Order: sequence, then C-alpha cells, then structure tokens
Amino acid sequence: MFANIMFVLSALTNLFIFVCVARMLLSWFSFSESFRMAPVERALRLATDWWFRPFRGIAWLRRGKFDFTATFAVIVLVLLSSAFGMLASIGRISFGILASVLVMSIWSAFAFFLILLIILLVARLLAFVLRFNTLNPFFRAVEALSDPALFRIKRLLFGKRVVRYDVGLIAAIAPLAAVALGGRFLFGYLCALLAALPF
Repeated sequence: MFANIMFVLSALTNLFIFVCVARMLLSWFSFSESFRMAPVERALRLATDWWFRPFRGIAWLRRGKFDFTATFAVIVLVLLSSAFGMLASIGRISFGILASVLVMSIWSAFAFFLILLIILLVARLLAFVLRFNTLNPFFRAVEALSDPALFRIKRLLFGKRVVRYDVGLIAAIAPLAAVALGGRFLFGYLCALLAALPF
C-alpha cells in the first residue's frame, strides 16, 4: 500500500513537472488573446503559479537579465519525484530511509549547482584559451553567474595575491571537481548506511 501511494505521488509529480516545463517554454512567446495558444498558456499559468510564486522571492536566483527561479522550482520538483520514487522502490518507511532520502536530495541539489558552476568555469577557461569574444551577452551572463563563487575560491586559495586569469580558473575548477566526485561517493555510502538502519 505504501509503495503504491509513493508510486502515485511520483507519477503525479512527474506530470506536474511536464506542466511546469510546458508553461516555461510557452512563456518565451507572447500570444495575443485571439491566438489559439493563448487559452492554453492561461490554463498552464493558473495550474502552476501557486508553485512558482514562492521561488520568485529568492533574490540570488536572479542575475541581471537572467531569472533562474522557474528552473530552481522545477529542480525541487525533480528532487521530490526522485524521493517518492526511492520510497516506492524500497516499499517501506523508517527513520533511516527518510534520513537517507533527505540526505540524497540535499546532496543532489547541491551537486546540481556545483556541476553547473564547473561547466560555467570550464566555458570561461575555453573561451580564454581559444580567444573567443567574451564581450558578447552570453559570456557576460556566464561571468555574472560564476564570478561570486570564483572570487571566493580564489580568495580562499590565494588570499590577496594576484594570479593570472587562466591559473585562477584552473585553481577553482580542480577543487570543485574533487568535491563533486568525492561527494558523490561519500553521500552514496552515507545514504546506504542510513537506509540500512533497523529503525
């Protein structure tokens, strides 16, 4: 019975993810009231506004022209769906299993942003090495998103010492990659231990 309930919750969450993604895609276009997609867009907005609204208040998800609040809201749904799926496959609930699901969900969210940051820093490094035009809006957005973390990591590693641009990027990418790989194994092992608890 418990496994069935979790399976249904996972399926409903996946369906809602699809609705949210459809709403995000349609929001890229503006429809006149006479256009046939306007009622669909309006219905999707009514179905999803209650979920997106709380995330709009998170200031750090907005960087200049870029707004990642909807993306973050969908990521939370994906984590919920994953948690329901894990509970459905295990078929029972206990303190250890709940702790395992919670720990894995927290790590998954952190790992997502960690990997995104690594990708942004690698893109900056490649642009520098290959001498791409980094003054275009795309690279300006990449810099705006990754600069806060890059400055903190460089300050931690080098203090106030000035280092070359590419050296700073490589020095930031290497520990982030180590944390991502190490965390995957560490948290996987921790979750297995928690799930095996007898209570």
